[in-house]
Amino acid sequence: MTNEKKYDFTISFAGQDRKVAEAIVAKLKQYGATVFYDFDEQADLLGKDLYEHLIKIYRDNSKYCIMLVSENYQKRLWTNHERKAAQSRAFNSSKEYILPIRLDDSTMDTLLDTTGYLDYRLMGNDKVVETLITKLWGSFKNEPSLNKVNFELALLYQRVGLICENSLRSLNDPLLLKWLPLDIYQEGQSMIRNVKEELQFRSNYINHLVLENVLIMLKHCEILIDLCIFLMQRFNSQEKIRVILHPSKLFQKLKELDALLGLKIMQGRQYYPDFEKITAQWVTAFGEENRVIDVSSKLLTMPRNDLLIYDMFTLKEVSQPINGQTYEVYRTIQL
Repeated sequence: MTNEKKYDFTISFAGQDRKVAEAIVAKLKQYGATVFYDFDEQADLLGKDLYEHLIKIYRDNSKYCIMLVSENYQKRLWTNHERKAAQSRAFNSSKEYILPIRLDDSTMDTLLDTTGYLDYRLMGNDKVVETLITKLWGSFKNEPSLNKVNFELALLYQRVGLICENSLRSLNDPLLLKWLPLDIYQEGQSMIRNVKEELQFRSNYINHLVLENVLIMLKHCEILIDLCIFLMQRFNSQEKIRVILHPSKLFQKLKELDALLGLKIMQGRQYYPDFEKITAQWVTAFGEENRVIDVSSKLLTMPRNDLLIYDMFTLKEVSQPINGQTYEVYRTIQL
C-alpha cells in the first residue's frame, strides 16, 4: 500500500474549462477513482509553495494525468507549469502517462501529432470517463472469464461489508457477537482463497491489467478482514486498546469493485453494504470507552501501557509523539 500513487488521476485544465473538468471529475469519482482536483484540495494547498507542490502532484503522485487541451489551456502560465511537470514524468516513463482530451480544434506544439487523444465534443462526458476508467483498470466488461467468478466476488463483497459494518459496534451491543461469530471471518478468508485459485486457473484468459486490479482488490479485502479480527479481540476485558488508521482507502477499493463489476444490481434483494455509511460509522466508533482509537488520538500523548497498534505502517502514521508509552505492535509482518 505504501508504494501506491496517491491519486489515480490528476487533471490539468484552464480555468475557463472548469465546467468540463468538474463533470469529468464527478463521474470518475462515481466509479471510485481518486482524482487530484484543485477545489477538493483547498485546505491542503493553503500556505504551500504551489510552484514546487504542483510539480510533485503532476509529476509524481498519480497514475495518469488528464490534460484538457484547448485554446485557453495554452495561454495560461499555471497550465503550462503543470504540463511541463507531467511531460517530465512521461519522458522518463515506460508507459503512457498524459491522456489528452480535446475540447476544441487547437493544437499543442509540445504534444506529438501521433499521440492518441479523446474528443470530448464527439464522445460526451460519460463515454470519455468510461474510456479513462478502462485505461486505468482494463475492461471488465470484455472479460468473459470473469463471469465465472463474478458471483463469488459479489458474495465476498457482501461478506466484507457485513464484517466491516459490525466489527466496530459498541462493546455493550448485545447483537455484536450474534452478527459476527468467528466463522464469519473464517468464511471470508476462505472465499478470498477460492477466488484467487479460480483467477489463477483462468489467468491466461484474462487481460493482465484487469487481473492485476482484481488481485489488488482481493488483497484489500484480506487486510480488512484481518483488521476486523484485530478489532473484535477487544471484547476480552483484559485486552489492550486498539490503535488503527481509519481504512477509508481500503473501503474505496471495495467501492471500485462494486462499480466495475456492477455488484449494486443486488441491492434491494439482499444485504448490500454502503461503504460511505460504514466510513462514517467507524469515525464515530473511535473512543477509549470502545477500546479502539485512531492514530490521531490525544491518548497517544499520555503515559500508559495499554496500547496495541495494528501494524508497523499504522505506527508510522501516528500523528502525535508517543510519550512515555509502553506499546506493542500486533502485526509486525505485512500481509
